Amino acid sequence: MKKIFKKCKALSFLVLPLLFGSASTALAQTVNGTGSTFPLLLYQDMITNDPIVGSWSYGPALGGSEHAAFLTGSTVSFSGSETALTSADLATYSQSGTWGPLIQVPAIATSVVLPYKEVGITTLNLTTAEVCRIFSFSPASRTWNQITTAADDGGVGSTNRIQIVYRSEPTDSGATYLLSRFLNAACGPFLPAGKFFTVSNVFKTMVATALPTTLPAQEDQNFDGFPDAWVGVNGDAGMSGAVAGNQMHRLGYISPDPLYTGVTNNHVARIDGLLPTIVGTWLSLPSPPSGAARQSPFNWVPAYSIPINYYPIWGTTNLLFSQCYAGGFGPGTKGAAIKDFLTKLMVVGAYSRTIFDHNFVLMFTPWRTAIKEAFLEGSDGNGLAFGNPADCNGIPGRP
Repeated sequence: MKKIFKKCKALSFLVLPLLFGSASTALAQTVNGTGSTFPLLLYQDMITNDPIVGSWSYGPALGGSEHAAFLTGSTVSFSGSETALTSADLATYSQSGTWGPLIQVPAIATSVVLPYKEVGITTLNLTTAEVCRIFSFSPASRTWNQITTAADDGGVGSTNRIQIVYRSEPTDSGATYLLSRFLNAACGPFLPAGKFFTVSNVFKTMVATALPTTLPAQEDQNFDGFPDAWVGVNGDAGMSGAVAGNQMHRLGYISPDPLYTGVTNNHVARIDGLLPTIVGTWLSLPSPPSGAARQSPFNWVPAYSIPINYYPIWGTTNLLFSQCYAGGFGPGTKGAAIKDFLTKLMVVGAYSRTIFDHNFVLMFTPWRTAIKEAFLEGSDGNGLAFGNPADCNGIPGRP
């Protein structure tokens, strides 16, 4: 027995370093993400606190499109954006023969809420028409007494000008993009003939064709000639600070934020009497693609439509991956870490609590099932799964 024990002990000294070596290899995998700031705090919280394979980072895209670094650079492992991949984006991706095809999936569902602050108003309820007129700075919605009534808003008849707080970044803003989809789809009947909102992630582009007059010269961040009518801020933190601070008369728009949970009407406006709910967001989503339609990455971002009887400003934050990664998808590889991350996003449990705590919404079951079938299991016959041999054998894969 002693001899057997000694042999086992000796073997343990050989085996344990191998085991720890494997674990260390997995932990050593560096997975770099970049893109939208919309889910930034959520992803960083996942990376810090949740069980995630590998060494991860996620930071804001620095200049240009949120997709650009992923499509054209070799140091980015994945990217996040609310803006769907376009054919023009795809045209910049010249590495399919080296890194493999692209995978685009909706990661998490969300709402954009309208935070406000005005003296005496704690239950603000806006109609769709009023929202349209506010963001087009219509003469009928330029002061608070034009949109508030004592009956449902606690309105005090304030003649103060509404100050619209907007995201002033010259490039991508996910919150602006999701707001623009709603305004573009809903506001046609409420604007003068020939006026409309453009779907865009840049605020000035979004409103330019909806404003009642031609834009005059810039004046103190205001681009309509009225002092303090427009207040430009940078990032979600800038928006939160501008509306939550001591300044009154303000209304803005923001992605999920600790101060603005979407269920506190004294902080955020109802639209047609509605605030966001998890079920409402789920039921606003269209059906996921099926059959051969799954083969196009453009079909994987849910198209916007105005929901009936649910809060209307909704969308998804999406992820871009490669189908092939250097080293494959075996234990300890970057590919395995990427696949593990998406797998945990698509099940109830692993990240659910963190998603809920950040006021985002887990994707609805049909979408999670479709993503698992297509990209994680490859069980739908479309050949889209991570590491699919027909696409990945014989090429290096994304570094």
